[in-house]
Amino acid sequence: MTIALHEVDPAADLPRIENLCGVLVVGGAVSPYDERIHTRGLGALLVTSVGREMPTLGIGGGAHFVAWALGAQPGIPEPIPVRLRAVTRTAQGRLDPLFSRVPSTARWIEWSDLGLTRLPVGSTVLAVDESGLPQAVRFGPQTWGLQGHPYLDRAALTELLEAGHPLFTPEARAALEPDLERMDAVCSSWEPMFSEFLAMVASGSPGRGAAGGTPATGSDPRAPTPPMCFHRSSHRRRSEGHT
Repeated sequence: MTIALHEVDPAADLPRIENLCGVLVVGGAVSPYDERIHTRGLGALLVTSVGREMPTLGIGGGAHFVAWALGAQPGIPEPIPVRLRAVTRTAQGRLDPLFSRVPSTARWIEWSDLGLTRLPVGSTVLAVDESGLPQAVRFGPQTWGLQGHPYLDRAALTELLEAGHPLFTPEARAALEPDLERMDAVCSSWEPMFSEFLAMVASGSPGRGAAGGTPATGSDPRAPTPPMCFHRSSHRRRSEGHT
């Protein structure tokens, strides 16, 4: 399976949905409300991928983009300290084809200043944090959003801490540094979920989902599996991060 990376900026041309079998969206230093980038094309692509039941996953700010594309308004909850956070599955999460692959109580680091507090109609909350805020949501039969960052291992977190990300204040750094030794194990606990998502993508046909969503006009189910589209925003703020 080929993974194609596309950065979302005003000059970027997004791929045609007919050429994809899956979409993964991660965040950046922008939010869906940032007027300095053109998000309309990404929103249309996400709406189409959801409607065709194509495997679609939003991580961090990417989850906010998916919710926004489906007509919701990701909210701004009370400030949450940046730290390793416990994520507990709901009853629906235990039955979900994707989220059932992770431990009943898992962990990840979450630092966004937007939250999944206002969800599209028909959404299902799959996991919550210690305060009850949604951390994982299923937006459609083949579409998910994750508030946290389950891909962070020790090396990735160390790089973020050393890069001076504005959200990693001295207080946040002091809280996270003791957890560095645990991050490889934390990251590994999420691998079954990512493997399941990639299996869904690989089993799909061009322009439609693995579960038999509406095929794209002219798509050939005999064709080789096309790329999964990996989107990230490339516009960087100097003083604020929504990732």
